[in-house]
Amino acid sequence: MPQHHEPTTGRRTAPKSPHRPLLSGAMNSTVLVIGSGIGGCTAALRSADLGHQVTLLTANDDPLESNSFWAQGGIIYKAEDDHPDYLASDIHKAGAYKSKKSAVDKLTHDGPGCVDNFLLKDAIAEVPFDRNDDGSLALCLEGSHNRARILHWRDHTGKAIMESMIRAVVEHDSITLLSGCTALDLTLDDHGNCSGAIVLHSASGNVRRISARFTVLATGGCGEVYLNTSNPPCARGDGLAMAMRIGATVSNMEYMQFHPTTLYVPGERRFLLTEALRGEGAILLNHEGHRFAPHYHPDGELAPRDVVARMILSEMGDKHEHVFLDISHRDSEWIKQRFPGIYKHCLARGFDMTEKPIPVVPAAHYFCGGVVSDLRGRTSVPGLLVAGGGGCSGG
Repeated sequence: MPQHHEPTTGRRTAPKSPHRPLLSGAMNSTVLVIGSGIGGCTAALRSADLGHQVTLLTANDDPLESNSFWAQGGIIYKAEDDHPDYLASDIHKAGAYKSKKSAVDKLTHDGPGCVDNFLLKDAIAEVPFDRNDDGSLALCLEGSHNRARILHWRDHTGKAIMESMIRAVVEHDSITLLSGCTALDLTLDDHGNCSGAIVLHSASGNVRRISARFTVLATGGCGEVYLNTSNPPCARGDGLAMAMRIGATVSNMEYMQFHPTTLYVPGERRFLLTEALRGEGAILLNHEGHRFAPHYHPDGELAPRDVVARMILSEMGDKHEHVFLDISHRDSEWIKQRFPGIYKHCLARGFDMTEKPIPVVPAAHYFCGGVVSDLRGRTSVPGLLVAGGGGCSGG
């Protein structure tokens, strides 16, 4: 939150939404949510539980398809000996002390409770996170964290979360899920309030207006505008452009986080190699086979992502197109169980991560700027709120 200078879960697959073409003429909803990732689903489920009629819109035919679905490593929760101040300290360090204190405090104090309410046992969208032999939640370490506080489901955490969330959305009587429907533009009423969106139904080519008292923009980031990105093709920045066209304030547009480790295969899209690999002991090697991260930062491979990405680029220089990530010193069966998706993906491309290092390179990952909002998601345009990766509440 920079401050501006101003796989299978062991459960059934989440049901896809029924085919619901847009009705002829205009549609009306109390709340219109654009985007079906974690931010959009959370906004839709919470709004519906408060008694509102919600329309949830996704441009993809499969509502599971989003940046959230492809997240691997895990989600921040809390360690047994944790405290909000400990997490806040980590966030400020990782953000180069440019994060807004009020936003950090909100996240660190309320975040674990939100995970409890939405994702843990008997919650709105219960997720079968990995557990230890004694039944306690398995927590792992990731970069910039001073202790293990990351919940995960193997290396498919985003998939597990999104399957549960989409299932909860589909089963909620107060939510209408429209897949294959792309928002083209936001609309304003005569008083300058956001009043909904103009929507294209891709299969039929029909264009309709959906009117809403509140519109929640949850369209995610814009990694696709970069040559190399960990994001899926749908992360084009559409929501940012729509918000800007109706006059919404944006900020920190220059802040794009590059994930240090994506699989380097010439001619292919970059495949994310979760930070949890380094949290579980993977080390970075240069082309001479030497470990280099500790020479750049005392936290080595678990330094903040921007620091690790820069150290990799420094090692690459002008001569090399990648460096290497090595976890082959860990037990091979443990690697296959802990990171099954990554293991299979790499093996299919000729890299056995249980036996040798794999080639990695940084790629555009998380957009830190976006549509400016307060800590309740309200933007500069009345009636327009923002949730998730397209928003900027921390600066």
